[in-house]
Amino acid sequence: MAKITREELLARYAAGDRDFAETNLSGIDLNGVSLIGINLSAANLSFSRIVNVNLSRSNLNRVNLQEAWIEKCNFDWANLRGAILPLVSFTNTSFRYSIFDETNFFGDYSFDNIDFTGATFQGSDFILPDYIPSGGSHIILPDGRSLGG
Repeated sequence: MAKITREELLARYAAGDRDFAETNLSGIDLNGVSLIGINLSAANLSFSRIVNVNLSRSNLNRVNLQEAWIEKCNFDWANLRGAILPLVSFTNTSFRYSIFDETNFFGDYSFDNIDFTGATFQGSDFILPDYIPSGGSHIILPDGRSLGG
């Protein structure tokens, strides 16, 4: 798995390259970039900081996001099938119509102000909440119901 820098990723993306499958990006700091339609299938993004990033319509199949910090991002229509997400933290992020099928959260994750409208979780170990106390985080469930906030 080849490791590349933020600068190399962004330069190649700007030149039209969208295929970064099986790339090692662990610990990368992505802030304020648009990577619409990128292929990060089986890439390693563990321990990364991903803030204000547009990853809509991206292929994140089997991506490793272990202990990643993800805030104010757009993952709408993204494929996260089989992603590895232990100890991941998602804040103020949209996953509208994303695929989380067969995704592994390993029971330890953090969500705050998340939109899962239309997302699928078939075969995933993620447990959607039934209730969030007032003043807690806010989640929009796949069926459009809003909890918490």
